[in-house]
Amino acid sequence: RYTIISPGIGAQGAEPGTALKHGADFEIVGRMLTMSRDPRAVAEKIVEEQRRWLR
Repeated sequence: RYTIISPGIGAQGAEPGTALKHGADFEIVGRMLTMSRDPRAVAEKIVEEQRRWLR
């Protein structure tokens, strides 16, 4: 089994959760967090959006 890691989430245009919905195991969300003034709040929002896509 291969592990699918999907880049391009957030700053590059894809919404958090969409890659997971389509079979990715992990999403790379680098700039959304590193360029944020409040990384914790952004991380919480990302997880919330990912969960919404996976329902």
